[in-house]
Amino acid sequence: MKENNVMRLAAMVLLIGVAASANAETYYKIGKDESGWSSFSGTYKSNKDGSTSAANIGWAKSSDGEIVAVTDMANSDFIIQSGTTVRTPSANGLCGFGGKSLVLETGGTLMTKGKSNNPSFDVQNLVAQGGTLQVNESSAPLHTFTGSISIVEDSSLTVHLNGDGQQATINSELTGDDSTTLYITTAKTLGDEGQVLEISDADKFYGTIEAGSKSAEQFTLKLTGGFGGTITSLPLGTTKLVVNYDGVPSSTGLRIAVTSIPSPLKSSVVFYSASGIKGETVLMTFPEGTTVNADEFSIYTATDVDGTPYPLYFEPVENEDGTVSLVTCKAYYKKGYDASGYTSFHGEYTGSDKDDTIGWSDTRNLASVASVEDMANSVFVVNGQRLRTPVGDSNYTFGGKSLVLESGGVLMTKPTRNVTFTISDLVGNGGTVLFNEYRYLHTLAGNVSIVRNSSLNIGLNSDGQNAVVSSEITGDTSTTLYITAAEKENTGTAGQVLEISDADEFLGAIKAGSKSTEPFILKLTGGLGGTIASLPAGTTKVLVNYEELGDAGLRIGTTEIPAAIKTGVTFYADRTFADGTVLMTFPEGTEVNLAEFNVCWSREIDGRASRFVRLATVANGDGTVSLVKSSYGTVISFR
Repeated sequence: MKENNVMRLAAMVLLIGVAASANAETYYKIGKDESGWSSFSGTYKSNKDGSTSAANIGWAKSSDGEIVAVTDMANSDFIIQSGTTVRTPSANGLCGFGGKSLVLETGGTLMTKGKSNNPSFDVQNLVAQGGTLQVNESSAPLHTFTGSISIVEDSSLTVHLNGDGQQATINSELTGDDSTTLYITTAKTLGDEGQVLEISDADKFYGTIEAGSKSAEQFTLKLTGGFGGTITSLPLGTTKLVVNYDGVPSSTGLRIAVTSIPSPLKSSVVFYSASGIKGETVLMTFPEGTTVNADEFSIYTATDVDGTPYPLYFEPVENEDGTVSLVTCKAYYKKGYDASGYTSFHGEYTGSDKDDTIGWSDTRNLASVASVEDMANSVFVVNGQRLRTPVGDSNYTFGGKSLVLESGGVLMTKPTRNVTFTISDLVGNGGTVLFNEYRYLHTLAGNVSIVRNSSLNIGLNSDGQNAVVSSEITGDTSTTLYITAAEKENTGTAGQVLEISDADEFLGAIKAGSKSTEPFILKLTGGLGGTIASLPAGTTKVLVNYEELGDAGLRIGTTEIPAAIKTGVTFYADRTFADGTVLMTFPEGTEVNLAEFNVCWSREIDGRASRFVRLATVANGDGTVSLVKSSYGTVISFR
């Protein structure tokens, strides 16, 4: 009781200085408003017909007093105390609170209930002292709050979105010092429509945002007026956090209050800014002692709150005070298609008669071509454009820090001899590497990383095309490596060969691209850490270095086994295969008909092939099915 009185005193101190008449009163909420009834206007009455009730629900002049009629409401303070609830009227349009202030104590609830599609509730001085603002009508999905909300020192406010599909906007000016907390609690019952909470004026809120006791899937938080505080946690179902970057401190960006980074902050943040976010911009800052791995983050940018999000590229920087920030790299964006015989591979667009509108821009909106500076420390992004390599007979190295191929972005090779192109950090984020000259062997060296939940397409453009990807390829289980054979749908007979020599750290799936040619040969000379889900329809042979595979052998990622897996696989190893050796493993539920398989073995990659005469299947404890060398005597015969 003593603590509650202290908190009440703190709340009342906040109200000093607000004009009041000599007859001003303080009223305390008694009881919980019943469904269909409201005491928001000062009188407890029915939302349906305006009738009043004799029930012991309404306002009193003391915390445990009897119900009285409210007088001089405009100059009086109202306290929603613990265990009581005030429901708003089920009205259309704007519904305003007529009192001087409304205090939400711990255990007290202000519950909105609007009939229209966009009910608006105005409280000019809502003082939060531990209570809850509950949005409670999903059939009227957008609830808007205006006025002001101040959170008492060392106290909190809980915003509770109670229905699936619920949307709420807090346009009220939100204030609170660094001792205050804004809790966000989402759906009481989980559904598939999701929930959205927008807070549009929180640049003077210096407290922390924390997750409440419940969470829904597909929850979106929008901080459209900026944010002056820190984030400690977010509801587990948070799928997007949208932040107006122009409203956060530029020196720190979005400030995180804990060293254990909440998972939604790693994959769900979109910063928007009308002017765009350029290089060397601080996105987030974490406390001293935080371990920040940039590879675990996917952060995006847009030009407005609901704009199309595009990836940002960044790196961790340790600050003098021990904190760690994520800072955007200096970035250039491909502008225009490199024409045949021209290239922007070395920064400047070069050719015999170059077009000044083609090259690299320093903004994602591609406003103009910029001169590339400090190429070695810059990220280069190709999105919906085409970058050609130089035409020549030399080996070429890309001079940028990273080359990112986003959706629709193409890197096209065009050598005049057998040439190696080295890119130290090629990032696949939905784009394509297109090998485009059939007369010569193209080799891509360096490192290839595929962004989480994204892909890279490797395309062979001509009949007779041969290419080697010697780059180390990495990607987690959410990534995809597409292989497109004969981009030109060439009907020649020379076929195509693609060798991938370092994919044992690629944990994603290989899949067929949109086109295919026959014959097509895939060589996995460095093994494969992931799975094969599909192959180009014209695939006639898959050569696999068995020594670089794991205990499961070649892992297949689909129950619909590709035809080339049944009849085109040759494992090579400089040894014989012991009985029971696991050759392939298929997902649970796969039906394996041994009569359909023709699997071979060779000592060298292009050596003489021999067929495994006898094979067997093994049901594994996890439900998967493995294809193994049979244990019935001699199982190898030469064809």
